[in-house]
Amino acid sequence: MLHDANPIPETSEGGGPREVQSRAGKSKVQIGLSVAILAAGIAGNADIALSPLLLSGMAQFLHFNDRVLGELASISSIGSSLATVAALFVMHRKGWPLRLTAIVCLCAYAVINLAIPSFFDNPMLLLAAIFLGGCCSGLLWAVAVTAQATVHGNERLIAIFYGTPYLTGLVFQPMMPFVFARWGLPAPYFGIAGACVLSLLLVRFFPARAVEAAAPEREEGTAGGARRGSFIGIGIVLLALFVQYCANSGIWVYFDRIGRLAGHTPQASANAVALGVGMALVGTMLATVLTVRLRPLPTILIISAVMALATLGLLEAGNYVLFAGSISLFNVMITFITPFFFILLNRISTARGRVALAANICMMGGFALGPALVGRIVEGGDFSSAIIVTAVAFLVSAVLVVASSGSGRLRS
Repeated sequence: MLHDANPIPETSEGGGPREVQSRAGKSKVQIGLSVAILAAGIAGNADIALSPLLLSGMAQFLHFNDRVLGELASISSIGSSLATVAALFVMHRKGWPLRLTAIVCLCAYAVINLAIPSFFDNPMLLLAAIFLGGCCSGLLWAVAVTAQATVHGNERLIAIFYGTPYLTGLVFQPMMPFVFARWGLPAPYFGIAGACVLSLLLVRFFPARAVEAAAPEREEGTAGGARRGSFIGIGIVLLALFVQYCANSGIWVYFDRIGRLAGHTPQASANAVALGVGMALVGTMLATVLTVRLRPLPTILIISAVMALATLGLLEAGNYVLFAGSISLFNVMITFITPFFFILLNRISTARGRVALAANICMMGGFALGPALVGRIVEGGDFSSAIIVTAVAFLVSAVLVVASSGSGRLRS
């Protein structure tokens, strides 16, 4: 009998066949988990990514006024924020059933989106359904974030994951006018339900249970006076961040509505909004490169001023180039400014984990409250007052950041 002259050894520098097969199997599982996490992110954030077009569709088909539209946008974000905050306190515990939670959230979110069109003639039931959908979306987001911790070398995955709302908007927002014209307002909600069903096909890659979270670092001791000063400074910066997100989310969800009211066709307006969402990714890349080179305090002041100017550009939304340019610049600045707030907070805080959690809560709260506030300012489809108030809010946020510099151990 002939034997292989160079048989494969049982062990080698790179490991034997069993070890190689084991690594290959683990690699496939990691890839599957990464795809499952991204799919969950896309499904869970589709309503937010498409919200400017969904609000315009509701105004077009259901004839809702801007106050009702703002409340609908806010109630979804409120549900998502509450669910996310609640999940932060329980989902990281060892043994939490992540896979089961993902299955329940995806199934519930699919059913809710299928049911939403049946409530179009009843605003109260529609509000309730959208709130519950927001809760499912927030929980699904928290599940995906928790699952990321089990992915080896997850830095790129995190960057892609947090970019999924912008990628979803960039791809699907230009399609929305065609979808509305062909299949009507229910179609996007059926599409979101379909995305949930597709995500269910990948949920088997989620870890069955959460791993134990690392123990928090001990806080360094500080003098009482310095601690009080730092606390005040942190509070002011958090308030500035809250105002910042109230302003940017409040006007952001109405971009398509502003474009249509300015006389642009639904497709032209949707293209401008989608371009702006895509430009948000540019802001993310700029922040990645420049956060280590720029000082946070002056950078926040400059970006806030630019956001105010970009917002005021919407007063001339009838000029399509100015309309699209203002939206694009606005979106670049949204994602560019946020990391500098976190850097600022880290410089005046010793409890960075808790402050980061508080900052995320402020961001979610501002994002949830903004559309409802703007909706109450708009009168008869005239966004002029809302645009001016939003621009002023960005400047107020900048003033608060300046005020924080004298209240804590802030080093710009």
